[in-house]
Amino acid sequence: MFWKKEKEIIVDCYTNRADVYNYYPVVEAKKKFPEWFKKLPAPVFKKQKDIGPTFGNLKQCEAFLDYYKQGFMLPLWSDLVLTIGEKNSLDYKWQYSDRCSNLDVHSPKQTGNHFDPLLYQHLKLDSPWLISCSEDISFLAVEPGWQFDILKNIRVLSGVVSFKYQSSTNVNMFCVREEKETDVLLEAGMPLYHYIPLTDREITLKTHLVSDEHYIRIKSISTPTKFLRHYSERKKILDISGCPFNHETNMK
Repeated sequence: MFWKKEKEIIVDCYTNRADVYNYYPVVEAKKKFPEWFKKLPAPVFKKQKDIGPTFGNLKQCEAFLDYYKQGFMLPLWSDLVLTIGEKNSLDYKWQYSDRCSNLDVHSPKQTGNHFDPLLYQHLKLDSPWLISCSEDISFLAVEPGWQFDILKNIRVLSGVVSFKYQSSTNVNMFCVREEKETDVLLEAGMPLYHYIPLTDREITLKTHLVSDEHYIRIKSISTPTKFLRHYSERKKILDISGCPFNHETNMK
């Protein structure tokens, strides 16, 4: 019996910013192991008095290691300081070190006011990266594990995306309001989203620095042309006409 190797899935990542492309590219998750993990010594077997044998450390935990073998991560592209107002206020402030990145907020009405803005501040970081895939592959977008000590009172929101029908990688998060106003420094390079492919096929990641015109054309696939259900409406059109945004020949 002959087994045919499945074709790899190409994932293309685009930015029009040279600083982002050179310093903080989208990378395979295995390149984003936490710094504290890298500093752990090689695991060894030790027999200790009173507590019995120990078997080293997390470097031999297959569940942990396999997690970081899956998919790719979107890093923060600039230092970002967030000032979140105290509980029962609506205050928030922000500043990127690059002085050009932006962020936005969503109305509490989008969740039926379930997340009270006096207790939670929504923020959406406008990512400079766009991602494209010619195949309809679902990716689980989750907060990277094992960094709760860095994010503290911030939760990055999860979702499932297909980069055939949308290209944005904006980062949605809720910041929990504390009793007093709090400042949080998020450092450039820290992973913000971990994209895990919901397939057994091999993923090949490619990054591209493109012109503003090229970038705008890729971004236009995510334009909300309808007030309601704009994603499903776009999906119908692209399924019929084919996606014009995934082919380099169409980008020139």
